[in-house]
Amino acid sequence: MKIPKTIGPAIDKLYRLREQRLEAQKGVEKIKAQEHELRQHLLVEFGKQKINGSKGRVASVNLSSKKVPSLKDWGKLCKHIQKTGDFALLSKKVSAAYARELWDDGKKIPGVQVFNDTTFSLTKVSR
Repeated sequence: MKIPKTIGPAIDKLYRLREQRLEAQKGVEKIKAQEHELRQHLLVEFGKQKINGSKGRVASVNLSSKKVPSLKDWGKLCKHIQKTGDFALLSKKVSAAYARELWDDGKKIPGVQVFNDTTFSLTKVSR
């Protein structure tokens, strides 16, 4: 890819590239929807036939399951964690929105530092 030397043409090229990507993504989303529809169909058929796998000429499918957590009562979970100290049950991610609120109020959060994430806003110029 040839990158324009000046800012204006570089911005225009970026916009055109994004438009191409978004158009291509529409096609990808349509294919994803078709995949989902076929997966649902196969799940129903596998259930009817009481099987957990099968194959075609070019591919095979095997169903497997695993236990995954589904949060039912946040308060109960918090009490459990406070009681047991089992913080490994939680993901290690800080709520960005609440952290910004605290920082805006001049408060510090122990163990958390500010990282300035630069966002890029690209919009079409109206004529």
